[in-house]
Amino acid sequence: MPVFVDVSPDTYCIDVAAVEAAVTERTRAVIAVHLAGQPADLDALVTLCRARGVRLIEDAAQAHCAEWKGRRVGAIGDLGTFSFQASKNLSAGEGGFVLCDDEALAEAAWSIHNCGRTRDGEWYEHALIGGNYRMTEFQAALLLSQMRNLESQTDLRSKNAALLTEHLSDIEGVRPLVVDDRVTRHAYHLYVMRYDAAAFGGASRDRFVEALCAEGVPCVTGYRPLYREPAFQARFRGKPDYSRVHCPVTERICADEAVWLNQNLLLGTEEDTEQIAAAVRKVHGSADQLVN
Repeated sequence: MPVFVDVSPDTYCIDVAAVEAAVTERTRAVIAVHLAGQPADLDALVTLCRARGVRLIEDAAQAHCAEWKGRRVGAIGDLGTFSFQASKNLSAGEGGFVLCDDEALAEAAWSIHNCGRTRDGEWYEHALIGGNYRMTEFQAALLLSQMRNLESQTDLRSKNAALLTEHLSDIEGVRPLVVDDRVTRHAYHLYVMRYDAAAFGGASRDRFVEALCAEGVPCVTGYRPLYREPAFQARFRGKPDYSRVHCPVTERICADEAVWLNQNLLLGTEEDTEQIAAAVRKVHGSADQLVN
């Protein structure tokens, strides 16, 4: 059964201290999400998981090409998972892939995605209960064509993200997430701003998002706490009781702090990026109108 822990208020990535406090003898794996394209603290997580004898799964769905101390994420833990869903930096509409350098884990992952078959078994021989998660050849061809642009687009996102951070630095009330010094490449699937209503005359984050969208900058407020979803109560029938889970940083982020800009906004020109900052500055200058 999943056990939820909180995240760092500065990076929005998993809080390693909270992970350490939550691991028990029943723990089998830790799933660390490289949120928005920034790697979680892989040094601490690898050390912790090895010491406690549990697997580390990297959820790199938003982190194509991201690097931790010069190493590509997804290949540092025991398993790394990536997504090709429509909004992702590398997309085929849906689907994904798994990275692994452990033969037994790789075989199990292959079997589960391919109807429980084994590589050396018969076509209608099923060693595990699996599903048909095979990607189509059409999607594979689409992805291969996009691979030619992935490196250059990643570099462009990084360049424009740095420029946007520079332009936003003198606007009170909007702070980009902190990037760990050990992150040598951020994928910037999202550019996330931390919104402070006090600097906008008390206007809610929703009003800020509404105003920024009206200025031609599409943005959203992002997730809600996953443990609040009805599916968890339905799947586990109240054991554990997810209504009792409380991750205060996550809840604050979801309720009134995070503002997302999607990765495609970072694929424009420097002028486009400057216009995003100009729109934020304009909304800030008119904050009194947001609370009326």
